[in-house]
Amino acid sequence: MFKKIILALAAVISVDVLAANAILVNEYVKAGVNQTTGTLGSGGNTSPGLLYDSTGTGTFNTSYDYLTPGTPFEGFTVRVNGTDYRNNNSGNLAQITGNWIGTTSSSDAVWEGGVSGVFGLRNTYSLASGQQYISIATRIEVTNAVAALYFARYIDPDARAAAGDSSSTDNVRGYSGIPGTNVVFSEALSSRYALGLYSSQNGGVNTGPSSSWSTDPTVYYAGGSYTVGQGDHTIGIAFYSSGLSAGDIVTYNYAYIFGPNAFSASTTAVSSYDPTATYTVTDVGSATSAASAPATPTVTGTSTTTITVSDTSVQSSTLPVITAAVAHHEASKSSGVQTIARETTTTTTTPMDRTVVTLVRTTTSWSDSTTTTSDSATTSTVTTYNDVTSSVANDSFSGRADQSEQFDIIKTGLYRNLNRNTAKFGVSDKNGRMAINVTGVNYNGQNGYSAKSSIAGFAFEADVDRDTIVGFQVNKIGSKLNGLDTNNASLNGVHVGVYADFNVDGFTIQNDLGNANIKNKYSRTIGPFSNSFDGKTNATWFSTRVYTPDLEGFKPFVGASVFKENTPTVTETGSIQSVQTVNGVNKTSTSGEVGLAYNHKFDDVNVGVEVARTTLGLKEALLNVSKITDDVMLSLNVGRNWYQSTTSNVFGANLKVLF
Repeated sequence: MFKKIILALAAVISVDVLAANAILVNEYVKAGVNQTTGTLGSGGNTSPGLLYDSTGTGTFNTSYDYLTPGTPFEGFTVRVNGTDYRNNNSGNLAQITGNWIGTTSSSDAVWEGGVSGVFGLRNTYSLASGQQYISIATRIEVTNAVAALYFARYIDPDARAAAGDSSSTDNVRGYSGIPGTNVVFSEALSSRYALGLYSSQNGGVNTGPSSSWSTDPTVYYAGGSYTVGQGDHTIGIAFYSSGLSAGDIVTYNYAYIFGPNAFSASTTAVSSYDPTATYTVTDVGSATSAASAPATPTVTGTSTTTITVSDTSVQSSTLPVITAAVAHHEASKSSGVQTIARETTTTTTTPMDRTVVTLVRTTTSWSDSTTTTSDSATTSTVTTYNDVTSSVANDSFSGRADQSEQFDIIKTGLYRNLNRNTAKFGVSDKNGRMAINVTGVNYNGQNGYSAKSSIAGFAFEADVDRDTIVGFQVNKIGSKLNGLDTNNASLNGVHVGVYADFNVDGFTIQNDLGNANIKNKYSRTIGPFSNSFDGKTNATWFSTRVYTPDLEGFKPFVGASVFKENTPTVTETGSIQSVQTVNGVNKTSTSGEVGLAYNHKFDDVNVGVEVARTTLGLKEALLNVSKITDDVMLSLNVGRNWYQSTTSNVFGANLKVLF
């Protein structure tokens, strides 16, 4: 009572009526909507609060307002990670600030607000013609990640529709086929007029009454203070969502429902507000009476009937059931995805006992209009036969089966990075150089594939004369492929190469001859099926580039390459249902390229940029920075390759000892 007095004093000293408040009205319902708080009510004890006319004539008696008598209390609470933000018609409490969106009307009002840096909120109120409920959609958009979000809507229902009604109401969760998690009613003591909060949401919702006028969403989400009771108490509905990310939006749909009784209000809710609901509602009287325990029924009469039951079959208890199953598998592959369709035919032979039964059935009638039956012992004649049935079950399993194709794309990029990998950029006055090289390549493919590759090796090069450079290099190659349905996928090998540069009348001709022996393997799993692959590749290539004379640091170039690859055909090991044969390759191919190089020397620091594109569709961009001293040159490289809708990021370091 003390709490209600404090709330009443707050209402008295607050601003009761705002000029911009909305009024929703039709033939059955008239309600104010507070612009300041976004709640029902015109503010304080000002009418309209919440009115209902069961005749549908729009005759509203302000003396029978659900909201304005005593302490007007209608509001909502948002709890974000344990912190409550409340708005209430009582005292114009507005911890969530907002205003109207668009223009209000007699049938629609949209109020939007929020708490900066925490969440945004929108309440959409709808009251169409002939509608005996106020439909509300509450939309909440969180600003940051939220582990637990609660929302509650609650009201103090002063149901005074006739003489004998008062601020005290009968309050009960559930009605007929609608569970207590989805509807809560307050019923007037004399007229039995009903006001309820209803939602058909499946899970994440609960209702309840509160004897303490709680604004805590967890109180209503836990079912309130009791299941059925009486008092000047509040009723409420609460929703819960968890694991929200920044920017996530949740929408809770619910309604204030009205009726001259709980059955009428429930029927309207199920048939009109939410016709997709699966609840079956029957007239079980008032919600309070229906929730009360019924009286123990008494016997009103008995009767007996002799019944003959024949041709009843049951499974034999002495003979076994024989089951045989045959499974057929068919594998197909499309766009890198293998699908294994399985058809299982099961034949079941069941020995059956066929029985002719005679019994005496006694029927007992009870005072609650129900009946029960009991049967005497039976007299049976049994014969045995076989019941043969067949059933066909179809299921399928799908997964990626293009690991070898991904290896081919990765190898194409690796071959590119092996050409003169230790001597891409950098100049010096020394005629001999020994280099140690480390390069990493991050491959970002399609369909969930990625790979990390490393190249480590050394090289030796020397100036034959002022116009000729020759070199030799050895590299160790390692790659790990990651992807859907893929395990233990790796690519390892060794590369040996020689190269030579020639300067002719300002033109630079670069030549690379390389050979790589690579082993690659993987295992894959599709449903219950698993397979493994172990293959190898030998590749030999010759490439040449011709750079133009220096043009203010720029050197356009053209190039060509001849590539020969030999990869044996390999059949996977493992599940025969999903095994596939990876066809080998024995081919020689040619390609061309065009590109542009730029070099500029800043004292002892050389900066180089190179872009290129091949006729095979591979594009490349590379940046090199070299620090040159008398005896040492340190180079750092970054770049990116684009090939067949995939990208590869290249990071490298190169240390050269000059002599």
